[in-house]
Amino acid sequence: MNKHSDCENFCAIDAAKGICRLNGEFVLIDTAVCTEFEELPKCGNCQCFTQNDKDGMGSCSGFKKEYWSAAENRAVSCEGYVGRC
Repeated sequence: MNKHSDCENFCAIDAAKGICRLNGEFVLIDTAVCTEFEELPKCGNCQCFTQNDKDGMGSCSGFKKEYWSAAENRAVSCEGYVGRC
């Protein structure tokens, strides 16, 4: 299930809530997203991210050498990021 914290339009205020950049309203991070949802590039949303464990750690195969990464890492500037279809 997608969360507001996975959306490009979400701006966090604290650990529980944020503001939607489209409408300016407060939203809770873990509530259902709207129809304007735009997936934020994160390691966990990349095709190169595998073997995700219960703590959100997994492997990245997007580069010559495979390494560990956290699913919640932002991948906005990652050259190996490939979004899921």
